[in-house]
Amino acid sequence: SCIEITINQLENIVAWDSINIEHVLRPEADSLGIKTGQLFGTLRIALTGKKVAPPLFDTMEVLGKSTCLKRLNEALKLVEYVD
Repeated sequence: SCIEITINQLENIVAWDSINIEHVLRPEADSLGIKTGQLFGTLRIALTGKKVAPPLFDTMEVLGKSTCLKRLNEALKLVEYVD
């Protein structure tokens, strides 16, 4: 799933800041063959529980790497449960 692949990419970020997060996520959408808005919207909902939130990369920086990965893994479990 796109969430699982994205989690793997995010785990490799050493310096967790909005710039590095963006540098990973923008190309990730292309490699998954989806529009950035689709990926970012999915991540925004998984991370914040809302469709509309402050800028995604800044939100992820403030939440921190461990919180983001935890929430994305929880979202992945829900998606797998539905499948």
